Amino acid sequence: MVLSGAACLTHDPRYWDTTTRRGVTTRRGSVRIGGERIPRVTQFAYAKAVCATCPVIATCLSLGETEQEGIWGGTLPEERLIT
Repeated sequence: MVLSGAACLTHDPRYWDTTTRRGVTTRRGSVRIGGERIPRVTQFAYAKAVCATCPVIATCLSLGETEQEGIWGGTLPEERLIT
């Protein structure tokens, strides 16, 4: 889903992808974005910083409330209420 006016629209969507090759979310390791290896903690911090400036963060969080993957509304899966 694309939210009009979302701050993330002008950034590489891989910053908001939290899954590894094994299909789990982890803060360990790294991810390749733009031909560069970026530590997961840096990736997550970058995405959260962009989210913090977003005018539709509340709507995004609401949409992602039950998502088990990805960063939604500035939160990681373990930070959201998963039902």
